[in-house]
Amino acid sequence: MAVKDGRFGRALAGVRRWWRSSLRVRVITSTLVVGVFLASAIGAVLYQRIAEGLVVQAVNNAQADAASRVQRAQDLFNSTDRLDNLSLSSAAVENITDVAPGGAGDGRSVVLARAIDSDRDTLIAPVVGGDITAPAVPIELREALAAGQDAQQVYVHPIASRSEPNVEVPSVMVASRVSIPRAGPYDMILIYPMEREQAIWTWSAGGSWLADSCC
Repeated sequence: MAVKDGRFGRALAGVRRWWRSSLRVRVITSTLVVGVFLASAIGAVLYQRIAEGLVVQAVNNAQADAASRVQRAQDLFNSTDRLDNLSLSSAAVENITDVAPGGAGDGRSVVLARAIDSDRDTLIAPVVGGDITAPAVPIELREALAAGQDAQQVYVHPIASRSEPNVEVPSVMVASRVSIPRAGPYDMILIYPMEREQAIWTWSAGGSWLADSCC
């Protein structure tokens, strides 16, 4: 054991002498260490900005699309001339069917439910279009809408679908209000899965980006 310790000590001393005697080695090694550190730091910042940019773009697109679809839904409700409960329910289903699901590759979903602050009777049961369930909408989103802070409320969060309940996909949820004759205010929540953005991030950086970057 003492022999091994002695050999190790002599080897270590030799490395120290070599390190101290070679300025070129010290400069190259130090430059490499600093370079690796800076590259890692710059890469982390770059990936963070890419993720943030993807989220901002997804939110902007969702808000613009939701605004036009909510207005279309409101126009359809305003044009409803039959106001019995069955006709109103049929109009609600027709509205939601018109909004979601979207075309091929479009995973948009929509939920229509009586506003949580409404004092009207529930004339229309919640209507869901797309691969989603009504309870998947966070209550915080609907509470913010009830508080009247803005015409639109946006929430970015992972959400699971009915077809794949164990797989959560980062999604943009945009909540707005529509007014239905006799039924009063209803919340209309459109959900936009960020599958395309997730694919872009996975291709460029790998891994799951939502948990680290946007929520």
